This record gives sequence, structure tokens and C-alpha cells, in this order.
Amino acid sequence: MTQLLGRYPQLLRFFVVGAMNTLVDVSVFGVLIHFWTPGHNGILAALESLFAWGVASLIGYVLHSHITYRQKLPWVGFYAITIMGIVTQMMCVAVGTANMGHFGALWGKLLGITFSAVMTYSGYHVLAMRAVAPARHEISHCEEVKNETGRLGLR
Repeated sequence: MTQLLGRYPQLLRFFVVGAMNTLVDVSVFGVLIHFWTPGHNGILAALESLFAWGVASLIGYVLHSHITYRQKLPWVGFYAITIMGIVTQMMCVAVGTANMGHFGALWGKLLGITFSAVMTYSGYHVLAMRAVAPARHEISHCEEVKNETGRLGLR
């Protein structure tokens, strides 16, 4: 519980950036399902969800790197984790659309976003911590050199 409270500012930034991404994602998705109504099915809705996610994920990468974690996240790891989230969203959208049409597509999208938020926050946090670990190692190495020689030096 203490760790969660200590990360509260980061968690709050994650949710603010996530809310902005969700707004972009759902808006693009809503426009797509509104205009491509004829012959609409679960597979088409899932592809529309994928396109909307693509737009939002580009914005999300920049915002999470600069605002949430305040360091550039490795893009390969970011997208590996993000892809797990979109697969979850696409499955929820396809099932929702197949069972309840447009209404189900939107509810599936929102449910998928909720599930993937937990998954992506955990994954991005691990990425951010791994990116910081090598930098901390270098700092501690320099401090050891300082302690041995009495001045800061590089090996």
C-alpha cells in the first residue's frame, strides 16, 4: 500500500494521459463505426478499433514518455505491452459487436480499455524502472570512484 501511495503522482499522470488517449481512441472509433455502418460486423469493428488505437498509441507513446514517466520509454517494449492491450480491446469489441451491434461495440471498447489499462500501467512501470536501473548503476559507480580517490573521476 505504501508503494502505491508513493507512486500516486505517477499513477495520477498515467490516468490523465490514459484519459486523453481514451478520448482520442473512442472518438476516432465512434466516427469510424458511425460512417461505416452498412454491412457492419464484429471483424470490421475490431479493425476499426485497431485503427483508432493506432492513432491514440502514437500520442500515448509521446505523452507517457514525457509526462507519466518523464523519460523516454523503449519503443519496442512500449509497443509490445501496448499490443497486448489492443488485442484485449479488439476481442472485447468483436464479442460486444457480435452480441449487441453498435451498442455492444462501444461497450466492448470501454471494457477492453479498462482491462488493458491495468495491464499497460504495470508493463510500462516495469519498462521505466528498467530504463532507470542502468543509469543508477552508473551513478553509484562514479560515487565509488569518488570515495576511493577523494575526487570524482571516470574509469
